[in-house]
Order: sequence, then structure tokens, then C-alpha cells
Amino acid sequence: MGSDDSVIGQILSQASILREKELADLRAERNRQPFVIPGFRETDAESYATCISLTAALKRFQLSTTELAITQLHRELKSGRIEAVCHQAISFIDGAKLHFSHAVLDTWIWHLDLPTAESDFWETGYFRVLVPETLGRTSWRGDIELFQVRVWPDGLPGGADNPLQLDAPIGPPSVQTPLPKAEAERVAKAILQIWTHSVTETRALALARGLCPDHKVSRDPFLEVFRAIRGAKKPGIPASNGN
Repeated sequence: MGSDDSVIGQILSQASILREKELADLRAERNRQPFVIPGFRETDAESYATCISLTAALKRFQLSTTELAITQLHRELKSGRIEAVCHQAISFIDGAKLHFSHAVLDTWIWHLDLPTAESDFWETGYFRVLVPETLGRTSWRGDIELFQVRVWPDGLPGGADNPLQLDAPIGPPSVQTPLPKAEAERVAKAILQIWTHSVTETRALALARGLCPDHKVSRDPFLEVFRAIRGAKKPGIPASNGN
């Protein structure tokens, strides 16, 4: 028995040493692998104006404490269920300074860092994120400053893209399938034909949802189709006072 126990102990010990070496090799590889910045998507000023403050977003959760609401918002931001937008993002990476207006904050930002409950972020909307050189975060390439962060309302409780509605009617839920891309293209073309290219994205989205009550018209997929058909907006042309 003693001899067998000794042999088994040696095997387990060797397996443990081998596993630790494998983990160390994986950590070393991760430390060497460069972190690639995914970049920013940008929206427009009108879409940003429809976003709500962080204070209002926290109240949507209707939880017992602000700290608990912050914890839940952290989870939703990291998973991508809720998206935030900032008025401006300024990056200082590898000595280069770049500006992004009305930047959509994808999940990679929140996987780098999250504001604490004690942060002034919840009142000011300001947050600074350090950008690592490698996946192992052994050193830093620079940072990104986010100014006046807000939240899209659709993904929050009560929002159009949230599965759990506030004050939802009692009864069997209606099943809405996502709007097919071909139908989105048809609807976008019709909106542009009737309301012309001066129609705003917010208005176009509301029109699409009204025209397609049997489908779930999510903001980002529809606006991607809408923008592709509309083409780039011409800057510098002021709207007529009569329109």
C-alpha cells in the first residue's frame, strides 16, 4: 500500500508540475501577444441627443441601492446588452492624439476597466481608460479619455430592445421576429423616397418601427442599412428654417 501510494503521489506531483508549466507558458505567450485596439464606431449628434444620462440609466433598474444598480450596469455594458455613447473620445496612443466624436463604446472598453461606484463618472460622464501594450498588460501604450458618457435607452429596462419591459401588459407575449435585411432595405428606400434625405436617423427608425409592427426593428441593424442606402450625409449644409 505504501509503495503504491508513493507511485501515485509521484504521478500526481509530476502532472501538477506539468500543468503549472503549461499555464506559465500560456501566461508568457499572453504577455507577449500585442493588444490590438478595435477602434471606435461613431454616431451623429442627433442620435447622441436621444441618449440618457447615467443617473437616469441607473434609475431604470429600480434596484434597492445605487451600488447594486452600478453593479448591474457594469454587467450589461461588459456583455454588450447595453451600449454607451460619449460626446467625445480622445486617445493618446503611441504618441498620437486622435479625436472621435459621438463615439459608441463597445465592450472592449469595459473589459479594460470599469468606473467604480465612488467615481465621479456617474455625475460627470468622464472616464479614463489605460490601453495596454499586450494582452498580459505588462506595460501601457497610452490612454483614452471619454467625455460626457451617456447610455442608449433602448437596451435598458423599458427600452425597445430590452426583453424585460417596464409596465409590460399582462398576458401572453407577442412574438416579434427580427426585421429581415431585405425588408429593412425596402423600408429604408421607401422612407427616403417619401421623406427625402433630410429625414433624421431617429425619425427614420421611428417610422420603420411604425411601418413594421410585426417585426422587431433594432436600432443598429436598421440604421446600418439606412446609412448604406442614404450614403454619407453632406456636411455644412444648414437646414431650412421652413422645414
